[in-house]
Amino acid sequence: MNAHIPEIDCDGWWEQGWLGRQAMSPLRLQFFDGSVRGSGADMIGTFTLQGELTTDGEVTLRKRYLRKHEVAYWGRYDGEGCLHGEWSVGGMRGPWMITLRRVAGHESMDIRALD
Repeated sequence: MNAHIPEIDCDGWWEQGWLGRQAMSPLRLQFFDGSVRGSGADMIGTFTLQGELTTDGEVTLRKRYLRKHEVAYWGRYDGEGCLHGEWSVGGMRGPWMITLRRVAGHESMDIRALD
């Protein structure tokens, strides 16, 4: 991640049939000029995220697990701090959601202050 772009602490999850809803925590994202980058961990392992957020709110992300597989994420940004959509790997798929909380290191800063 780029040290000059603020990191945003996020809450996130993905869901898969028999596993149910699985948290992505910790999870941090950076947004710059249409690109999205981030990192986190979940029950599978440590991962990075890289993708795009278009001006009309479409989101595409590639989740790469360290020394493991990749997962495609696509969906929408609702304009109020929530990214959501569907993930896919192989023949499996399911819903996901990421909620933007605050700029990392600024406990009281509202995420809307980035606008």
